[in-house]
Amino acid sequence: MNEIEETNDEVLYRTNLELVMPVLNLQHWEYSGWCIHRPLTFCGTEGVPKVGYGENSPDRVGYIIIKQAIKECLSVADLERVGLQNLKAREDRAPWSRQEVPFESEMRPLLSRNGDELTASDILDPEFMQQAHDMLGLEEMLVAVPIRSGMMACDIHMAWALAAACKTFYDQAIKEERDAVSPLIFLMSQGQLQSVYAVPS
Repeated sequence: MNEIEETNDEVLYRTNLELVMPVLNLQHWEYSGWCIHRPLTFCGTEGVPKVGYGENSPDRVGYIIIKQAIKECLSVADLERVGLQNLKAREDRAPWSRQEVPFESEMRPLLSRNGDELTASDILDPEFMQQAHDMLGLEEMLVAVPIRSGMMACDIHMAWALAAACKTFYDQAIKEERDAVSPLIFLMSQGQLQSVYAVPS
C-alpha cells in the first residue's frame, strides 16, 4: 500500500480523481513528508493516524505527493471530498457483523468488520457509520481502527475492553509489519467522529 512516485518538474499526468481514496496510516507515517495528508482528528494526541490520499488500484495505492497536488491545485479539502464520494460508491464494502459478548455480569453487543485495506477508511463516512449507531441503538459509540482491514464499535461502557482488543490487534500488526493504523479508540456521535476517547483508568 505504501508507495509513492516522484515525477519530473513538469506534470506528466493528471491525478485520476475517480480513483482517489482516503487511506489511514500510522501517525508516524514514513511518507508524511512527501505526500498530502491530514490527521484523522485534530487533537494532538499521540497515536492519532494520518489520512493519506492516493489513486487506488487492485494491487497498490499510488499516494499523491505534495508537489503534484500543488501543481494540480488540489487541496486536502478537494481530495477529501472526492475521496469520500469514491469511498461511498464502493460496491464491496464489508458489512457490520454483530455479536453478543460477555462483559462484566451481562451480554453486550460488539460490532466488527473485516475487509480490504480501505475498510477502516469508512470511519470518515458519516452515513456508513450511522449504520453502526442504528445497530447498537446508540447516539454515541466508541470505534477502534487498529488495522486498515478491520474496525470495531461498541457502547461507551465497554471502553476498556475495546481498548484492550484494539491494542492487541494493533501490536500484532506492528509486529508483522502490516496494516497497523492506531491503538486509540474514538468517540463518535450520530456518525460523526468527535475525538479520541480517553479510557478511564
